[in-house]
Amino acid sequence: GSLPEIVFVGISTDSVKIVKAFISFDENPKTAKAIVNSLPLKGAVNRGGEEIYFSIPVSIGSENSRVTASKGDIAYWPKEPSLCIFF
Repeated sequence: GSLPEIVFVGISTDSVKIVKAFISFDENPKTAKAIVNSLPLKGAVNRGGEEIYFSIPVSIGSENSRVTASKGDIAYWPKEPSLCIFF
């Protein structure tokens, strides 16, 4: 079937109730679909530089990868594999 343009999600931690975010299908549709199909996700959060990240049960190669990310971006890192949230 056809993919939606975006899927809205909520992100929470022990210290943060819920932060609203969205997953867009326009730039990386295969990756976005794999992540959305694995929701809900849980994991132990790690911090590295200007991002937090946690391992996820999604194994998909790189798709239209970028070297840089902006504050507020949510990205998939295929090497771990992890979900990264930049701040």
